[in-house]
Amino acid sequence: MTAAQAQQASDGRRRVLEAAVMCFARAGFHGTSMQEICGEAKMSPGALYRYFPSKDAIIEAIAEEERKRNAQILARLDVDENVLDAFFETGFTFLREVTRTGQAALCAEVMTEAQRNPRIREIFERNRTEAHGKLAAALARAQARGEIDATLDIEAVTKTLMALGDGLIMRMPFEPDGALDQLEPQLRFLIGRMLMPGTTGQRS
Repeated sequence: MTAAQAQQASDGRRRVLEAAVMCFARAGFHGTSMQEICGEAKMSPGALYRYFPSKDAIIEAIAEEERKRNAQILARLDVDENVLDAFFETGFTFLREVTRTGQAALCAEVMTEAQRNPRIREIFERNRTEAHGKLAAALARAQARGEIDATLDIEAVTKTLMALGDGLIMRMPFEPDGALDQLEPQLRFLIGRMLMPGTTGQRS
């Protein structure tokens, strides 16, 4: 394959994926047909099937792209000082990216599809495992530096924070534009208060 052919194939795949994302965000995975994706991409079925043999293959590709995008954002957690600051900046950067690109509804679709589609679940769990590992490692560094409570269970805290993120993403399609900006100061305060050193003894 020549460089020009490779670029053409890459452009074709990108065109299909962008069209599919728009369709899935509007109607969900199961409410979208391959014909509708063809229409959105302005591409014949024959041309589309050269890039992706099925709708599941498109969903897999979208989930894989999400994994790569998340990995780039989570790389910002790889710091040795001011870890908690990096955690907040990384978390809100991710949430803003999801909001800016209109991906919240699609993220919710992926979470739902992962419960019934073994292949999507496999990719989803790999994404979650990678994100969990990065976040847990960052929190452990923060704990070692005295930035957060030394008695906290890092595994439990990581799961709690990821569940909070999932909940925010699920709510985004129902919230007005700018809602995240309004929530951010209070979220920073509440999470910081939960993690701050010297508060564990007050817990029951």
